[in-house]
Amino acid sequence: ARANCIAPAVVFGTQNAPAALGGGYQWFSPASYAQPASGFGNCGVGTVRGPGLNTVDLNVSKLFHVTEHQNVEFRAEFINLSNTPILNAPNRSIGSTLGVVNSSQGPRNIQFALKYNF
Repeated sequence: ARANCIAPAVVFGTQNAPAALGGGYQWFSPASYAQPASGFGNCGVGTVRGPGLNTVDLNVSKLFHVTEHQNVEFRAEFINLSNTPILNAPNRSIGSTLGVVNSSQGPRNIQFALKYNF
């Protein structure tokens, strides 16, 4: 169900949420929305955008020749190299936790590979 829009959306971004709501960020103000009387509310889709995705991935590889037809390949992959938090979408349920972001995706991931080609 959609909420009723009673005021323009106010986006805070990474403003700390009250501890009573479980911590996290209060991404947007819940005061701009109200529970519809019945059915769907009058808010459109996409009135507020959630946190974006900003990551840096890196792949480094080196090929070592053993003989003319044989080589060893070493590869290192860094996913989310800078370990930037990837925030999940804000809570969409009408109530006290509307607009609260209190979870994120996994941390940096590093993978190494060694392959012998013959």
